Amino acid sequence: MQKYYMSAVLPNAFAGLNGLFNTTVSESKILTNPFLKIAIPNSYYRHNLQVLSFRADIIQGTDSTFTHANGYQLSQEQLKLIRQLNPGDEIYFSDIRVSCASSRIGTAPPFWIRIE
Repeated sequence: MQKYYMSAVLPNAFAGLNGLFNTTVSESKILTNPFLKIAIPNSYYRHNLQVLSFRADIIQGTDSTFTHANGYQLSQEQLKLIRQLNPGDEIYFSDIRVSCASSRIGTAPPFWIRIE
């Protein structure tokens, strides 16, 4: 008896805020669950990737505020700024440093969130 297995190449992992990226969400949704997580689209693969740090550029009209956070959670400073956002303002996440189980460090692609 022979068994055949098919292996598939996983798509690239991406970072998202509460599983959301490049989309419009309400301020309350961000404040309820302010965590950056790594996901692999269309996959149930348990990857053990973790966000180590990230930069969040908070864009209010023509003004920008650059902030940095260690870990995967929005900092108190970032949460305070998010509470002051108006509809149409954006948060641009970049420099997302990611670690895996083998302790290798890489970066995830940037993404944005617009306030509805």
